[in-house]
Amino acid sequence: YGGGLRLGANSRIYNFALADEALTETEIDAIHAEFVSRTTAEAPSFEFTDLTNIRAWYEDDDETTITESGGLVSQQDDKSGNGYHRTQDTASVQPETGLPAREINGLNAFDWANDYMLSSGFRFTNTSDFTYADGISIAFVCETDSVSTGSQNHQILDSTVGSTGVIIRLDDDVMDFYMYDDTNTLRGVNDAGSMSVGVPSIFIVKFLPTGVFVWQDGVFAGSEEVAITGIGGSTDIVFGSRIEGNGNWEGSMPFFITCNDDWSTEEMNNIFGLLSERYDIPVAKVPDTIPDLARWFDASDDSTITESGGSVSQWDDKSGNDRHATQGSASAQPTYDNGDDSLEFNGTSDYLSLDDAFMWDANGVTVFVVGNGASQSDKRILAEGNSSDTTPLYSIVGTSNGGSGYKYFIRNDGGSILLADDPLVPFDDNRFIGVIQDTGSTMEASVNGGSMDVSSYTRSGDITLDTLTIGALERTSVGSYFTGKINEIIIYDRVLTDLEINQIGKYLEDKWGVTWTSI
Repeated sequence: YGGGLRLGANSRIYNFALADEALTETEIDAIHAEFVSRTTAEAPSFEFTDLTNIRAWYEDDDETTITESGGLVSQQDDKSGNGYHRTQDTASVQPETGLPAREINGLNAFDWANDYMLSSGFRFTNTSDFTYADGISIAFVCETDSVSTGSQNHQILDSTVGSTGVIIRLDDDVMDFYMYDDTNTLRGVNDAGSMSVGVPSIFIVKFLPTGVFVWQDGVFAGSEEVAITGIGGSTDIVFGSRIEGNGNWEGSMPFFITCNDDWSTEEMNNIFGLLSERYDIPVAKVPDTIPDLARWFDASDDSTITESGGSVSQWDDKSGNDRHATQGSASAQPTYDNGDDSLEFNGTSDYLSLDDAFMWDANGVTVFVVGNGASQSDKRILAEGNSSDTTPLYSIVGTSNGGSGYKYFIRNDGGSILLADDPLVPFDDNRFIGVIQDTGSTMEASVNGGSMDVSSYTRSGDITLDTLTIGALERTSVGSYFTGKINEIIIYDRVLTDLEINQIGKYLEDKWGVTWTSI
């Protein structure tokens, strides 16, 4: 079928063929070509309408749902179809729309400045259309204008009567997520994620029979695991305030959706992914969820380490391409440190070889390295060379002649240097997250995020390479040994977008405890 045969929430079959005999390669190629000609569309991407049991759904950027006068919003319609519209009749506390400063990625976001709206009839309660045993899942985008102290003074969502329902609040610069259960006991988790002024985030919280669980920007943020049999109270929901006007919150929440359901990991990943793209908010993504992953080495996964007495003979590639890094000589094997999940290179003999140079030929590559290294001169963390020629060289991650730092050195077969030691981004003996990109005309680098240092260059002449080495440079002989530890290497054979770089940066930040600043 042109639109696909739907098998589940996110699965479809587009073409199918069965033969009752073994086909020749020519026949298989012909069927493949026919499938390509018939399939005119890719599998549809996730949409929020794919979710089940949606209770309420608000989007500031959907102007068809907004009733306003002079920019002041008196009603925002519920897109779920349940009729749980948010309303506010008093002009002095109506949120304001149409403010360019409130836009997130060009999308409208209401300005909540001591304002609030009620959602009449929308209750997290055991009514005829709600079953707590199925769980409550909520996703929302939030940006705050204030992180001043004061308990319960920044209510993003609450009930209109105290000690009932669900509470989501900003207390100082951290988020709290609570609910009153059917015994009137407060359950939940505080300090689950944090907010900075002017920096939007995506939150998912689940209130389940097994407890309360929170994620921020794709990263697990906290939980209280406790048996909960139901939710207490039967009062309407108020947004932007606590109990009819007290504890007002200032900021924007351009998106909110909740379901009477326990979202699966796949559904949460889809929600984070869609909101990340829509609002340009980086979320942590596991490397193999971003296309064109070429190599992935992860020392935190001890199943990928082959070692004897700590000496590593093989580091498996997790990308699915099975391009494992090996070292057959015991005297040249790096040491596995399972205390901090790293491979340690001694700077005199240790290295791993892949024998499959590909980065230069990709004409566009993005490399992430997590590690640390003491001050050293002109060493190689990751480099491609020629096993029979000392002239061509593609060192995309090296140290500078003046000390530790990222640099590039590219030389073609004819001996012409295309780029040398520029840009240079310093690092030290502290663990760092480094990202390096070759766009084909520029080299770009950053340590722990922030702005990228950029240098232009021109590709000219042939470069013949056949080795890829971790911790050294392998040509007719091996040298330029790196001294330090490497925790993780991730390589894509294309130039990633800024959003994708930040998604991997967030993933590495959460994993390795290194602060990542969005580029």
